[in-house]
Amino acid sequence: MLKVKDVLRIGNKLSITIEGNGDTIKNGTEITDKNGKKYKIISVAMTRHNSPADILKDTTFLISDGNISKGDILSVVK
Repeated sequence: MLKVKDVLRIGNKLSITIEGNGDTIKNGTEITDKNGKKYKIISVAMTRHNSPADILKDTTFLISDGNISKGDILSVVK
């Protein structure tokens, strides 16, 4: 279970920040939203490169356009 902390629209893509270290997330990972819609992670970002102590607090990744909002719960497809 991945709790969405923030969402930022970038063109026709979404940058999604989840709480926690996101150790199950990598480029190409598939996730599902609350309705079961699947999304493929395009890229995982390192947003706190200048503050190493904060790197494990959250994880940010890019997906194609979708209907995901702050507070939503996402799941990793196994």
